[in-house]
Amino acid sequence: MIGVSPERLQQLAGQLDIDNDDVQEALLRVVEDKATPRLEEIRERARDAEDPNSVRTQIEALSDDDKNRLFHDTWAELIAACVQLRIEPMEGMTNLKKMIRDPWTVEAMLLLFEDDEIPGEIVGANKDLMADYMNWIGIALAPEMYERDEVEDMVQTFGSDPALLDKWDEIDADE
Repeated sequence: MIGVSPERLQQLAGQLDIDNDDVQEALLRVVEDKATPRLEEIRERARDAEDPNSVRTQIEALSDDDKNRLFHDTWAELIAACVQLRIEPMEGMTNLKKMIRDPWTVEAMLLLFEDDEIPGEIVGANKDLMADYMNWIGIALAPEMYERDEVEDMVQTFGSDPALLDKWDEIDADE
């Protein structure tokens, strides 16, 4: 979720004569309410996306030059989304969420693990592990973008705060 600096919250709280926790909750609620309509679109796109294994096979068939270009372009897009997140939080969060759920983005980022001197099965295992971690980061960042069972699995696997399920339930109830 988008964070608000404690200094800015304190400044707003002082001006409004409202408890800091109330201000933070109100600001977070506004962000969540504005983002809600976009979440189902992201979930649907993820359901309809190509299978990550198919995407990986297609990327592996590219020439080394094309893989290199794809890798650097994808990371540049991720950095641009992070900059946008800072400058235009709503648009940046939307773009970042799309990238996290997009198998083409994930697989392009995983080209980092390709090395001719490392056996293919180890490269594949490293890619699978990193893809899982990226998925879990996506669930932690925006649980409402994923299916509830995915959020439950992540909470159970990592002993994460069950409030992630509350966030999912709040958004799902609004749809």
